[in-house]
Amino acid sequence: MNDLHRKCPGSVLRVCLLVFGLIGSWWTAITLPIFFSASPARDFIGRIMADERFKQSVLIEMLAHIEGTSRSLVAEPSISRAKALIRLELARKTMGRPDAIDDGDRQAVDAERDMKFSLAENPNDAFLWMSLYSVALVRNGFDPVNIKYLAESYRIGPCEGWLALRRNRLTLGVFPFLDDSLRRVAISEFAQIVDADFSTEAASILKGVGWAHREELLPTLAQANLVSRENLYRRLAADGLKLKIPDVSYDERPWR
Repeated sequence: MNDLHRKCPGSVLRVCLLVFGLIGSWWTAITLPIFFSASPARDFIGRIMADERFKQSVLIEMLAHIEGTSRSLVAEPSISRAKALIRLELARKTMGRPDAIDDGDRQAVDAERDMKFSLAENPNDAFLWMSLYSVALVRNGFDPVNIKYLAESYRIGPCEGWLALRRNRLTLGVFPFLDDSLRRVAISEFAQIVDADFSTEAASILKGVGWAHREELLPTLAQANLVSRENLYRRLAADGLKLKIPDVSYDERPWR
């Protein structure tokens, strides 16, 4: 009897290990295909965030692949994020076409829904908050209520250079409607863009949505790197614009 008692624990242990092994194998079989299929989604996200342009057919094919993945048993956060960003790109491509207005509007509605779903999973996504503002702007035009999405993007990612290049244009486009704190953040972000020596992008912003606010933007460039300020001055001068930038020699001669 004592021998039997001594043997039973070992038998139970072996059974338990076998059960756990089977469960582990089952879980691996379920999850590994999803994680592998999520890799293209993450790659696609990176390329969209880098502002790479895709053919509509490629976007549709990738969306179909991701939607097939999302029906699997286990969800992966990058999948819902990729769906939202791909739908936004599709909406941008179709809404400007007279023959695809309805399709573009449908894609924009779906993009907004997927963004909100993704943000419910991961609210600390500064890029997606900015994109949510963008799609709301595309769908309904400017609405001051939606500035809260931009504000949330700045709260989560205030100093992200890769994001600033796209976000700063959006923010300066509604500059008169911002509160004082958000204005200061937008102005500081422009200075950071200059400081990082994105002179071509900064000049484009300044000549576009930032032109009406140049008197507020330019003085804050005193905090930016001097070489970067000089590069911005030369970039603007090459386009025929000579603006007074802090501590940069100003040439009043119109022929240079």
